Amino acid sequence: MVITILICCTISASSQKTYMDKIADSTCKCLVAGKDKIKSSADFDKLGETCIMMAAIPYLDSLAKDENVPLDKMGDEIGEKVGQKIGLKLVTNCPEFVQLMALYSDEEDKSDIISGVVTAVQITDQVYVSIKEPSGKITKLVWLEYFPGSDAYKSNPAKLSGKKVEIEWKEEEIYNKAKKDFIAVKVISQLTVK
Repeated sequence: MVITILICCTISASSQKTYMDKIADSTCKCLVAGKDKIKSSADFDKLGETCIMMAAIPYLDSLAKDENVPLDKMGDEIGEKVGQKIGLKLVTNCPEFVQLMALYSDEEDKSDIISGVVTAVQITDQVYVSIKEPSGKITKLVWLEYFPGSDAYKSNPAKLSGKKVEIEWKEEEIYNKAKKDFIAVKVISQLTVK
């Protein structure tokens, strides 16, 4: 008798979906419907954001209440937090989402390599290195993180000026105080002086 009651309660509890489950389900259906339009990681990100937003609109009051934020104060930070929660539900309940992640998440991790001569080193809140490639094109990169060999230049990055280098970089978004927004930049992940 006790086992029967426990089984009934478990079935009843598991059959009741939370609004987060409903958002995840709707998001999954939206991703499945639009997956043929995805050609790049940017397309995947854009579709994912659109699907989550459309699925979450009916539950904005509940989201605001659970995050303890007035509805009119829900912004990017809360949206990102909610998006992460929905993403976790999608990973466990939406196989198509996992397949799309596998296809398009590696694309963002790819880096590019350029070589040339360092024409300028600008030191502000970050260190910006400008490279003149053999074609004459000048590319500006930002030094944000440690990479092997960076210790030789960290006390005086200007010593890189005039040096022939090969730089491996990846694109990331960083906050720009002047623009009060995030901007895409080329971040140095490896630098070799030739």
